[in-house]
Amino acid sequence: MAGPDEPAHLIHAYGLDHGQMGTPLIPKSKVSVDYRVPYSLYFASTEGFCWHFKPDQPASCSLKWQTAPITVSVKNYVAHYPPEYYAFVGLGSYVSTSSGGIYFMRLLSDLLSALALSASVYVIAAYAHRRSLIFGLIFSMTPMAFFLSSVINPSGFEITMAISLWTTLLIIALDHRRNVPRGLVTTSAVQSVLFVLIRGLSPLWFGITLLVFVVLMGTDAFGELLQRRDARIGTAAVCLATAQAVWWTISQGTLNVLPVGFKVDPKDSFANDLRATLHHVPEWVHQFVGLLGWLDTEMPNYLYRSWDWLVLLVLLFALLRGSWAQRSALVLIGILAFWVPIFIIAHQADQLGVVWQTRDGMPLLVGVTLLASALLTKSIRTHVVVKILLSGGIFAVGFFDVVALYTNLKRYAVGANGPSNFYLHTGSWTPPPGYLAVLITISVATFALATFMTLWLWKFQPVVKEAPAPEEPLPVLELRKTFHA
Repeated sequence: MAGPDEPAHLIHAYGLDHGQMGTPLIPKSKVSVDYRVPYSLYFASTEGFCWHFKPDQPASCSLKWQTAPITVSVKNYVAHYPPEYYAFVGLGSYVSTSSGGIYFMRLLSDLLSALALSASVYVIAAYAHRRSLIFGLIFSMTPMAFFLSSVINPSGFEITMAISLWTTLLIIALDHRRNVPRGLVTTSAVQSVLFVLIRGLSPLWFGITLLVFVVLMGTDAFGELLQRRDARIGTAAVCLATAQAVWWTISQGTLNVLPVGFKVDPKDSFANDLRATLHHVPEWVHQFVGLLGWLDTEMPNYLYRSWDWLVLLVLLFALLRGSWAQRSALVLIGILAFWVPIFIIAHQADQLGVVWQTRDGMPLLVGVTLLASALLTKSIRTHVVVKILLSGGIFAVGFFDVVALYTNLKRYAVGANGPSNFYLHTGSWTPPPGYLAVLITISVATFALATFMTLWLWKFQPVVKEAPAPEEPLPVLELRKTFHA
């Protein structure tokens, strides 16, 4: 239960797959309902409070796992969230409702994110013409994204699916804008359908993503794409999924949240609420990189600064190397990724306080890093110096991931201020394989991945070198050919 709100997501996933939509509270709440769950799940949703929000408190304060053949009523505040993610993850509760079942539910959630990232690797390998997208894929998976993807929380899947969707759309707009392969059309449609169904704000993020895609691709090329039969079928499927997602959000009050934000004076003007919101931006910047646990586990300051400089350098070089249309798209997504959440937060501050987490807006932020990374190279032919720099960036991100793992493990083992060599000792709380085994295994795996991605970057050749002709003639293209003739 180390992920933010993971106990609530666990309970909702179990309840949904066991025929419960929650019993309204008395007096009725816009957010919370009651579920009846096995005692082991109730215990899982309450036992971690001894270390939540206390980074100096090791996880050893947790009680021994308790089970009992009874069901217990527990309040839940995410029952109004879109059901598709929970319906899949909750299947793990049929295996067991003890710790084994909970770990299996985590694995099912991890599988969704793994498949989303695998789709990104596939479209890059098959269709991309820009080596820097390989770096962009690793760069966009910040330690925060990895952490959220490893627990029961739809935010992790939303972020990885956003990375997957952005990757496909960027390849279409930058490499195949006039003759899009059918595989890219089909893949982007499936990704879009899945993405809009994950969370309450996903349809809004999808709309902004589509706007930037049209700007990047150009209205003429986008119009030609929509003339195709496969594109029209995909568009219809996405529209139906979006309509269902919006209906659920409105009818179930998905966007209602608990008023747990930083309090502001209800009599303050919108301008004052906006200033109060902007005051929290530095914290949200840290969250984008990684503020782990229940937003209570900070990583070393040098990691945040290094990542900030890396982002700035990538953005600077992207603006220098991109065309005017590409620069416009990058500036547009940068502005929208920053200001749209700010206005949402300030608008609801009078009722809820300043309540937001960067993970809620990361589907737009990964668009910024992916687009900027894509613009670093223009074709398969890339100067050796650029390859070296991109390779260094991949290994730097891998190093940051290992530091984040070490920091998080140390926090649970001995507390954030505990001894740095904690892994050489046996504590009262350890992961089953032991501290050192976990650190060595994941460090080796992380740098093996970085090595593979680097070799791929240097040897990169797309499978589809030339896009196939469309299945049917395009009226716009035929008219243009006639005109030129």
